Amino acid sequence: MRGVFPLQYVASQAFRGTNADAWEDLLADQKDRFVLVGGKGGVGKTTTSASLAVQFATDGHSTLLVSTDPAHSLGDALETDLSSGEVVRVEGVAGASLYACEVKVDDAVAEFKRLVGGVSSAEGGAASAQGLGLSDFADIFDAVPPGVDELIALSKIVALAQRDAYGIHFDRVVIDTAPTGHTLRLLTFPDFLDRFITRLLVLRSRFDGAANMLGGAPADAPDEPTAVTKLKEFQAQMQALQALLHDPETTEFCIVTIATALSLNEAERLLLELRREGIAVRRGVVNRLIATDVADGYVARLANGQRQCLAELDDLAARCAVDVTQVPYFDTELRSVYGLRAMGNALFDAPPPSSS
Repeated sequence: MRGVFPLQYVASQAFRGTNADAWEDLLADQKDRFVLVGGKGGVGKTTTSASLAVQFATDGHSTLLVSTDPAHSLGDALETDLSSGEVVRVEGVAGASLYACEVKVDDAVAEFKRLVGGVSSAEGGAASAQGLGLSDFADIFDAVPPGVDELIALSKIVALAQRDAYGIHFDRVVIDTAPTGHTLRLLTFPDFLDRFITRLLVLRSRFDGAANMLGGAPADAPDEPTAVTKLKEFQAQMQALQALLHDPETTEFCIVTIATALSLNEAERLLLELRREGIAVRRGVVNRLIATDVADGYVARLANGQRQCLAELDDLAARCAVDVTQVPYFDTELRSVYGLRAMGNALFDAPPPSSS
């Protein structure tokens, strides 16, 4: 599903009709709401989050849709160019405004590193003059742990959105998250960064005190360097984001899965971990269910869509000199050594299925 109109159809099936009661409080609530959408990779998180955002906007809520997945596909789903990393208005939605953004982590992480390094720069004065090495703390972020980069960018966007810095007040913010493990790390890092900044500022204060005793600070040094002030502002963003994520009246996590054992097992682990983290989970979505009364027509349409995509893929592969192996859709979930062996046979032994 790509584009606003197909997403509106998905939303009508997922959040209206027979499912309306489960979503009514979230769709009708006049208070600001913050929804994270996540689950195992490949289960339709982006389609679900984009459809939910379209439904929010259709129902009259000004909505911001943000992707934190490093492998962004939100722009493709909306058929909107989000490559700039800026917040962009999505056209074609009737109702309120819908804006979207694919977070670009490099600039946000670089800014944070400059703040950390700036705490011990020449502007910081005493600590730098005594060669106490506080700038080494910035080196921690040369290879950031997975989740920290997206968190830093996300906190900045959320802070701007809450201050109405984009010229509009967003009643709804929907976050299209990365796959499960990445997301769980992202949700725990606000506390990590908060404690890291606190310790860094305490160390700097102690070093400044020691340097002052040794006469290392100039008499006209500012009470608090700009880098320290900005780092404290960033810390306040982390604390606000942490509070927002754990506020059940405002924030909830929607788990997306498909009806396979592997996906359901991961959804269960995600649910239990979110509960341990104190993050509200009230709703879930199961994608790719086949209605028995339309199964034949569904399979025919799916096969036709695959044939069109295969033709494009074959053309791309020929132009780029890449060999492509076609593997059939199995009618049972591949688990254990025996299931994986069947997959191996299809990959390496069997002739490719016909695309005609």
